[in-house]
Amino acid sequence: VTIPDATFTVAGLGIAQTFTALQTIDPPDDTGALAVTGYSLTGSSAASLLDLAGTWNTSGTPTGIKLNLTDTASNAASLLMDLQKGSTSQFKVDKSGNTTVVGLLTVRNGPGGGSFSISPATGGSRVSIGTIANTTPLAIGNASAGDQLYFTNYSNNNWRIDGSQA
Repeated sequence: VTIPDATFTVAGLGIAQTFTALQTIDPPDDTGALAVTGYSLTGSSAASLLDLAGTWNTSGTPTGIKLNLTDTASNAASLLMDLQKGSTSQFKVDKSGNTTVVGLLTVRNGPGGGSFSISPATGGSRVSIGTIANTTPLAIGNASAGDQLYFTNYSNNNWRIDGSQA
C-alpha cells in the first residue's frame, strides 16, 4: 500500500504516529497490508472510520481511490469490493464488475437533470422503477432517439409505451 504525500495520524494500542511524506507498506506474502480494528462509537459520536481529504488543482487526470489487482487464478466468487453491515453484504462489486446493491438504488442528476429509483418489488422478483416525474419520459436504448423505447405519460397519469416516431 502506498500512501501519497500527506499528513495523517494512525492511532492504536495507545500509540499515535504522524506521517508527513509518502509511506509504502510492503507486507509479506499471504498477509494483510493494513487493518484497522477497535473502532467503536457510542452515544452521539459521529467520527468517521476513514476520512480522506485532498485538493485537485491539476490539468492531469487523478484518481481519488484506486485499486489495481492482477488476477492470475482467483476464485470465481472473489470480490473487488464488499461493503457490509452486520456481516451482510449491502453493496458489492465482483471481479467482473457486476454490482449488487441491497435496497434502493437512486440515480440523480443524470443527463436530463432528473432522478429515478430502482428497488425490488414487494413479494416477488419484479423490479419497481419509481420517482419518475410525470413529464419526464423513461427511455431505454441507445443515445440516438431513433433507437430508444419510451415510456411516457400520455394523459391523466396513464403511461404508454412507444417508439420515438409513434
